[in-house]
Amino acid sequence: MNRLQWFKIAPLDRKALKVLGEKLLRMPYGHSNRAGFDTEDVRSDFISGRFIERVEFTEVVLDPFGVEMKIDRVRFDMTEFSIYSEIQLIECLNAGRNLNNFLNEIAKASNFSVAISKVEIPLQDFSKLLKSTASSMLITKALTDDIELGDGVIGQLQAAGAVDIRKSLQRFLGEHKHTINRLRIALEVEGEKLVFEASKAGVISSYSPIQAKFRRIFRHNVSGFSVKIE
Repeated sequence: MNRLQWFKIAPLDRKALKVLGEKLLRMPYGHSNRAGFDTEDVRSDFISGRFIERVEFTEVVLDPFGVEMKIDRVRFDMTEFSIYSEIQLIECLNAGRNLNNFLNEIAKASNFSVAISKVEIPLQDFSKLLKSTASSMLITKALTDDIELGDGVIGQLQAAGAVDIRKSLQRFLGEHKHTINRLRIALEVEGEKLVFEASKAGVISSYSPIQAKFRRIFRHNVSGFSVKIE
């Protein structure tokens, strides 16, 4: 599963980005430290690279006779990232298990001069923006929560189909207030197709690789949405 997620980083202009890039280059991953950066590209308007974290742990297993054995293990968590000054976003691809460590290291590298906040995606607005840039778009699954059915009564609806479900979903929801928490979208842009799920929590996931073209479209659409302060 391939996953994209975004965080707002501000204030961040080109000068601040250059300083941040230089600091990340001085924070490389190595065998002597448990975490660090493999900074691949530092340009005037973006930085890209990987955050690598070595996690050491002990696994306890039982042999066939019930005797406990302890085995030392090592796991490497890696997060591919890009940071953009123009839209003040951090984009994470296939993030490791603990994003907080990565975000803390970015904040530390900036000398804590920036605020980093999670971006939430209002899915109705997001889907409209996607439709305006796509050759074709189908929404084939939706998870809707907080449907106000009456005084003190709320409901949840999951709708799915092999065809576009928007008209059927709207017919059912009518004028009821509701929150869309997840959508499955089949998108085609300039002959290239991608099927993915987008969540209100700000995560896009797909079983297919998320090509640069789609990442660029998602990124610029997401950049205008508000942030959620953790």
